[in-house]
Amino acid sequence: MSSVVAISNATSPAVSQLPPSSETRLLVVSREYSVMPDSSRDPETPYFVPVPEALPPPLLARVSVESLCTTLSSINALLAKVAVVSYSSAFNSFAAFFCLGFSADTEYADMLRALDDLIETENRTVYEPKGLRLRNPRYVSFLRVEFEVID
Repeated sequence: MSSVVAISNATSPAVSQLPPSSETRLLVVSREYSVMPDSSRDPETPYFVPVPEALPPPLLARVSVESLCTTLSSINALLAKVAVVSYSSAFNSFAAFFCLGFSADTEYADMLRALDDLIETENRTVYEPKGLRLRNPRYVSFLRVEFEVID
């Protein structure tokens, strides 16, 4: 099972909009590293366990389990989609290697934009009305999903 930690009075270095003196309370869902032997999941792809037992109780007190599991599953789906090596991703890597000025949109850049849109939508519709803000996991290298308590 994934390790779940509730952190209080911690600041994330990725959040530049907060003044340095402010204290931030975070609720954290950590990345799952273990893969069952019969699983087809790539162990290199970040994965956040969308089950109630893996979620911090203070988070469950504010938001429904279904909303949290849906959000984590959506993040997992975006990350899994970009982890697949396709002809277009191989071509983009090849072209970028030999043509340094080549700057086509990559599948990874598309995934990051989709992740930004997902987090913005989830914050607006689900989390901010409950006094939470979902932080983008890419700013902490996809090691964890952080929920900031904003009230």
